[in-house]
Amino acid sequence: MLEMTTHIPATLSALSTYCRLPNLFRVTALRREPQVKGTLVTAHLYHASAALTVRWKCWFPDSRLVEGSLVRVLWKRFPDSLEGIIDISRLVVLELPERDENLFLTVPSDWVADRTLIARAVRLWDELPAVMQEAFNVLFWESGRFYRYCQAPSSMRGHHDTVSGNLRHSVDTAEAALSLSSLADGVHLGVLTLAALLHDAGKADEYRLSTSGKWQLTNRGNLLGHKITIVEWLAVAREKMRQGFPENQYLSLQHALTAVQGSSSWGGLRQAMTPEANILAAVDRASGQGDLMARHQSAEGGWGYAHPHLKCKPFSVEALGRNRMRGLEALQARIEARKNGSEPADHQASTAKGQRRTLSF
Repeated sequence: MLEMTTHIPATLSALSTYCRLPNLFRVTALRREPQVKGTLVTAHLYHASAALTVRWKCWFPDSRLVEGSLVRVLWKRFPDSLEGIIDISRLVVLELPERDENLFLTVPSDWVADRTLIARAVRLWDELPAVMQEAFNVLFWESGRFYRYCQAPSSMRGHHDTVSGNLRHSVDTAEAALSLSSLADGVHLGVLTLAALLHDAGKADEYRLSTSGKWQLTNRGNLLGHKITIVEWLAVAREKMRQGFPENQYLSLQHALTAVQGSSSWGGLRQAMTPEANILAAVDRASGQGDLMARHQSAEGGWGYAHPHLKCKPFSVEALGRNRMRGLEALQARIEARKNGSEPADHQASTAKGQRRTLSF
């Protein structure tokens, strides 16, 4: 579990105390209060190693500072603290990506409730080569895009179709790809891992939650699709990277993300021609099929339940455990509701709650 957050004590009298804090935080809540002289700003900050509340006064509030921003704290020489709120000089908005900061360490629990999933993502990023880490950070430094990447489903009515389903699918795929990498010679582990984390990243802008609480395709999703979106994002990110992206690694990454089995060359697409592309295609399909089959198994064992994306009903040898049975009961309620053209009220509420950023004090 990643929940290693340290809440800062009420008094901060030693310079060494706050010098040991993280270099950057994510703003999870923000409040501006007009005063007779200037504006009093209060902010909640999050990092996996520390969470704190700070405040400061200013004449002209920084309009770039919003909920979700990545910031650095400018401390006072001797910061005071009252009721757990620390007085600081101000927050500095970090507009330029920093290549050595793990962004998954700044994902608060109201973005992704499953902290084990975030801990797995942290480890995957840590194992990337420096150039791949920078590419990931440039892609997702903008808080809105990173939030959508963490929140989006992997499909609307197929595999991993829940809030944060796409992140779970991406992490599962990356871990499975690394496990299979020893079966092929010449695999670039950095390209393989980053390709797995990014292969469905474009779905962050492909799906939106409608007012009725259901996922629907955006105009970009309808007209372009997630593969074109990630190609576009990577091309822009490469131009912004400070250390550059080696040509062969960049092309191999793009190939792994865009290769399509059975495609014809005259159609503009390419079949998988690298070990990274072949491994990614295999584990991507296995993750999607595995999720659907697991969710449609019978609680008693034997034949399970049909789904349009499965060619047949799944068959399981053994009965499911108690926790899986509860999950299956909830799933079956959703399936029956969908047949009737509705969605269970509790599922709509939980989906909408997961999509909203409730960041008030």
